[in-house]
Amino acid sequence: MLSPLPLREVSPRSSLYADDAIIFINPIRDEIATLLRILSEFGLATGLRINANKCSIAAIRCSGIDMDHVLQPFSGKRSSFPIRYLGLPLSLGRTGLAHLQHIIDRARAHFAGWRGRWINAGGRRALCSSVLSALPTYAMTALKLSKKFIVSLDKIRRRFIWGIEGNDLVGGKCKISWKKVLLEFVQAWSMLQHADILLLPGVPDTIRWTITVDGCYSARSAYRLHFEGHVRSNHERNVWRDDLGQHRQGIKSMFILICWAIWRERNSRVFNDKEISFRRICCFIKDEAREWAFAGAKAFRKLLWEPP
Repeated sequence: MLSPLPLREVSPRSSLYADDAIIFINPIRDEIATLLRILSEFGLATGLRINANKCSIAAIRCSGIDMDHVLQPFSGKRSSFPIRYLGLPLSLGRTGLAHLQHIIDRARAHFAGWRGRWINAGGRRALCSSVLSALPTYAMTALKLSKKFIVSLDKIRRRFIWGIEGNDLVGGKCKISWKKVLLEFVQAWSMLQHADILLLPGVPDTIRWTITVDGCYSARSAYRLHFEGHVRSNHERNVWRDDLGQHRQGIKSMFILICWAIWRERNSRVFNDKEISFRRICCFIKDEAREWAFAGAKAFRKLLWEPP
């Protein structure tokens, strides 16, 4: 009924994934009519009928063949390579930048919606690794990405990490002043040469913590060094005990509400490009505090209507 394919490398005649299927067949009119008849009989037997409007056919190196005559029994749409199947581009040659342009466009769309300057370096690095770097993962499972595609995606990732927005032509933003670092290194090296210090090439260097007696570092000594020279006072404890002790839980709830409101406004400015004034933020916090109190926050209600 169906003649074998001419290439030995192409042994499977079909590829199935969920409800999608690809069938390889020779460009012969009788075989196409036979295939359509088989699919029709399959639909009558199982009830799984084929929708011809959702089917397409693409010719593979069929130059010199009258495809209009061959595809006369087929009523679906005709397409040509390159095509997309399961979200991946299929072409008869190598995969170029044009075939993966949709991934670059998605990365640019994400980059345009984010405000990188309002996100700290750690947040930009996390978004870049979890979103931008993950976009080509699915394509990399089946395709070999071209160098131009990698360069284009790296350019978008680099601009976002360094906080460059729009069409700003900005060079690399180095976080370290290498001139200052090198100058300090040269000065330190000249001081070592003129000082009465014996450098032994074969002996490893040792670091001694001068705050402790044994010369070993400890978190306790570092904590004491941090507060060296400070005057200790019990004023904070007295305030909590005398004036604000009864409102401690309500103040904690108020602190959580303020932090949440600031974080909400930050996300709105970064991801939605919307901002409100400081006065409106304060009004929002007051309204939310009243709603929390009416919802059953007893400590919040006591703080609002019985202030210290």
